[in-house]
Amino acid sequence: MPAPRVPQTLLGKSKRLHIITDFAINLEERVSGCSFLIDDQLLESLKTHVRSLHAYSPKPSNAFNGHDELDRLGTSIWNCSTRLPREMGGNAVSSERRKLAVYSRVFAFHLLDAAQRPGNAGLGNEVRLMRLALKAGRTAIEASELEMASFVLQKGADYTAYFTEHSKNLDGEDATDVRGLEAEYYILRTALSWKEDRLDVAEHMYNKGHLTGRSLPPHQVEKLAEVLYDIGKDTALKKDFPMAAKWLERAQDIINSHDLEKLSREALELRTAIWQAYISTLVNLGSIETLGKADNLIHFLQSEMGTTMGVLVLRLELLTKAPAEVFDGDAYAAILSQMITCFSQKDVAMDLAEQSAGDPDFRLIMHHIGKLDDKAPTLGMKVLDQFITALARSEHVEWVERLVTKRIWMATNRGDLGEAIEAAHAAISQVQKPLGPDATAAVQTLIWKYVDSVYNQQLYDTAELWCKLALHRIFENTGPLNRAKIERKLILCSMRRNDIDGARSIYHAMAEETQKEPRTLYLLYKIAIRSDDLALALTCLEGISKTPEPTDYLYSCCLEALNARQIDFAIEALGKLLEKKAQSPSTSVHLPALLRCSIRLAVKDLETHKDEDKRHEEVTKLCDLFEQVATSIEHPTSDPKTNPFSATELDWFARNAYNLGLTHVEAWEVPNTIRLLTACNAIMSHFPDSISADISEDIGFKTLFNNFILASALLSRARGADNREEQLQDYLLVRHRVAAFDASLPSQIPILVDVAKQDMRSKLAALLAFDFEAAVALKSWDDLPAIVRKTAEETHSATSLQAQADILLRASPPAPTQVVYSVLRGIINALFELDQLDTPKLARYMRCLLQITLPFDDELAFGLVKDYIGLLEDARTSNTPLPKEETDWLASTTYNHGVDHWLGKRYEACRKWCYKAFDLTRLMGDGGALEGVLHERFNTLNFDVQD
Repeated sequence: MPAPRVPQTLLGKSKRLHIITDFAINLEERVSGCSFLIDDQLLESLKTHVRSLHAYSPKPSNAFNGHDELDRLGTSIWNCSTRLPREMGGNAVSSERRKLAVYSRVFAFHLLDAAQRPGNAGLGNEVRLMRLALKAGRTAIEASELEMASFVLQKGADYTAYFTEHSKNLDGEDATDVRGLEAEYYILRTALSWKEDRLDVAEHMYNKGHLTGRSLPPHQVEKLAEVLYDIGKDTALKKDFPMAAKWLERAQDIINSHDLEKLSREALELRTAIWQAYISTLVNLGSIETLGKADNLIHFLQSEMGTTMGVLVLRLELLTKAPAEVFDGDAYAAILSQMITCFSQKDVAMDLAEQSAGDPDFRLIMHHIGKLDDKAPTLGMKVLDQFITALARSEHVEWVERLVTKRIWMATNRGDLGEAIEAAHAAISQVQKPLGPDATAAVQTLIWKYVDSVYNQQLYDTAELWCKLALHRIFENTGPLNRAKIERKLILCSMRRNDIDGARSIYHAMAEETQKEPRTLYLLYKIAIRSDDLALALTCLEGISKTPEPTDYLYSCCLEALNARQIDFAIEALGKLLEKKAQSPSTSVHLPALLRCSIRLAVKDLETHKDEDKRHEEVTKLCDLFEQVATSIEHPTSDPKTNPFSATELDWFARNAYNLGLTHVEAWEVPNTIRLLTACNAIMSHFPDSISADISEDIGFKTLFNNFILASALLSRARGADNREEQLQDYLLVRHRVAAFDASLPSQIPILVDVAKQDMRSKLAALLAFDFEAAVALKSWDDLPAIVRKTAEETHSATSLQAQADILLRASPPAPTQVVYSVLRGIINALFELDQLDTPKLARYMRCLLQITLPFDDELAFGLVKDYIGLLEDARTSNTPLPKEETDWLASTTYNHGVDHWLGKRYEACRKWCYKAFDLTRLMGDGGALEGVLHERFNTLNFDVQD
């Protein structure tokens, strides 16, 4: 007979069973070891075989073999999966290893389920497999492996059906065990449905299981209550409060179904959590009914547990549901005070190592203080102050730091500023130890932002109070920079309130290093201006100048002084600024604008002052400013494109200096005129070559005129000087100015009209007289003839020549005789050539020459007498006879000089001189009176011919 054929279905199942068996053998080898590699491929393969096994449903057949091997493999893998978490570190196990443990347990369960031979099912075996299914399902649910849990619990449904089918035959302990397994099955099915977000199925499973507290033992009551609590809490988080209330009420009923003494400590804690969650849900429902019910439950809970943190939190939640208009802030604050008391007792009891700023109770109190502050700020700060006082001596510095930071933050958000600051000061004064650097920085950042805000609102008293709070002793760990910044703000507040003495006191209380900082010195400079203390201002400027980058601060000092109309302060600051600018030309300070502003202000002050002393001071300051302009121009930047003194700027300064000098030349004292016009010339000398011809001509003309005025002023000052050295210096400057005028005049003459040309020549003539006087004073004898020649040749000015002669004759001490003779003779000759000789002056000059030469050079003197006789003869035919007294003096002097020769027995020389005297008397026109007298005297002389 042919062999019977095996159905294809059986062959397919056999092959599948063989594959699963091989995989199980390999998995057993891997998980039985202590160390092995877990990868995604292993986990995915394991999950695939679980699905395959779950789909496999054994049926009666003679073709199945190896069921005992499946049972053995399932038992071994189950045991290994049970040990796996412990061997891999328990809670520290990685997610991959946790999955491996869950998948392996579910796989093992399915192997054991598949290994059951038809007909071998019995109550004991079914109970054993049900227990395994529940363990595997619970593990999968806890690991959120919902698919695995679903596979296992679907198998559990088969066992439940078996138990239902055979329930009539069960009694005693077996019936109890089965009911317990069924209850746990429905508990897990309820949990799984919730995890799968299928609350309708969860509801169905809960109802189907007829799960009531009285029907369950305590340990299952705890499990069921925990599941119901988790469902209620989760739905509450999703804001589905009606559903949450239903599940939490069930949890409450279940956990309260047994006497408390029968519950474990964990169950009692769960019971408290359920109560709190249920009350919180009732509060969130917000109806009058639910709020009343919540209030009753809170009272019950408080009577049972006492005034605990949890109960107090529930009371707070109940209060927060009240409408804003009826919010009971006092009650809220009272509850928070109780919470603070509870927490402070906890702080005392806790070990320092256990404390943390992340402590949930601490965070909870801080949260609710914040909520109270939103609705009742005064009460919020009052409660926070109580919290600070309660923990002021706590060893947990981090708590105190957070409290103080919160307190300052709340104070900065208050409207009643003064009270807020005082209350904050009183609160933080309770703290014994300084805050750490980080907390101090955070607090002072809050304060600084608020100080800036109120300062900008001109609330200077308030800003000062906040600054003082920022310098409280508990903030002593602030850095020196922060402290200095706050102290400087204090100075500004005092100055804004016109409390100059207070500002000085703050400065003197600063650390020495802070006092030397440029920002601090700048503030002290402002104090000096307010106090009109120039000495202090100079000290500040000197200190700022020594800092690495002083120009910006010096510039600010200048502006501050100008705004205060303190020109003398501004000038000192400008001087330092120019000095530093010379050292660092790249500075961004635009000096021309600053100098222009200073000059305008000085001019305005000059115009307003009527008092002479004040005017003199203002003129001096004005001169100082123009001199600083000239000084700054002497140090231009290396790049002409960045030179701030453009042609336009130079024109402004030159024009104003020139106009001021000319306008006030008669009113101002000579030294001030000299200073201003000297500065004007210095400014004009720096005009670039690229200026237009018109501007160039204007500058040339102004320079000429300035030099004329300067030479005149310098000569005037030299004549009145008491100090010989200063006098000679001025005379030297006179000569320089004359030389400058003379050098630039030729280029200007061609562009002048005739009247202006004549005026310039007249000025040159006057200047040459000044130059002559200066040369005489400086004893520059060799320069005198050239001056005389220049005067005669270029100016044709008899007036200037006569002035030079007078200067020479009045020189004290007298000039050397030869110099006087040669120069005076040159002047006389020049006057003769100009035909502008004044006859009386000529007679005087001749007399002077004779006086000078007579004692030293007889022949030269005799020639002068002869020249004078020639003048007398010419005068007889002119309308301007020589003065009679001059001729009388000359005749008498000539005769007397002859007598001097007679006394010296130089008889021939005597006769020569006496005869010339007789010639002079004959030309006098006095009728021979003097001639007769002289002849009579001459005849009395006894000449010894033999001698």
